[in-house]
Amino acid sequence: MNKRAALLFGLACVAGRPASAQSAVYNRWEARPAAPVKPKPPVPPPAALRLQRGIGERLASQRRLPVDSLFFRYMWGKIKYPSAALRAGLEGQVSVRLTIAADGTVADAQGAGTRLMPLFGEITPQAKAEAEAQLLQEARRVPSGLLFEPAAASTKETLTVNYLIR
Repeated sequence: MNKRAALLFGLACVAGRPASAQSAVYNRWEARPAAPVKPKPPVPPPAALRLQRGIGERLASQRRLPVDSLFFRYMWGKIKYPSAALRAGLEGQVSVRLTIAADGTVADAQGAGTRLMPLFGEITPQAKAEAEAQLLQEARRVPSGLLFEPAAASTKETLTVNYLIR
C-alpha cells in the first residue's frame, strides 16, 4: 500500500506541474527568410594579364618573351591529360589553330594536326582514334579561355600542345 501511495503521490506531483518545456515562452522559434544572394558581377581581367599576339610564332621559333610566362602558367593550370590517352600510352604534339577576335577573345579553336606515338607498343586503331580525339578536344578546350591584347582586326595563331607521360 505504501508503494502504491508513493506512486500515486509522485504521479500527482508530476501531472500537476506546469509543462514549462512545452510552453510558448520557452520554446519559441521564429524562422526568418534568408537574405537573397546577389551574384557577383564578373570581373574583367586587367589589360596587364592579356597575352601578346604572335605567341604561336614566338614559341615555334624558340623566341620566348618574359610576358609569355602567363601563357605557360595558364596552360599548366588548366590542361588535363585525357584518360583514354593515358590508357593507350599516347604522347606527342597536338597543333591547334586559334582565331582571335579584335577584342582579344578566342573566337574559334580548330585542330591543325597531331604527331602522336604510343609508348607501350601497339594499340588498337579504335583506342588510338579515341585517345587522339580526346587529346585534340582538350587541346582545343584549354586555349579557348585565353585573352589576348585587343587589335584592329581578328588574327590567327597556331599553338602546339605537348603531351608527355612521365
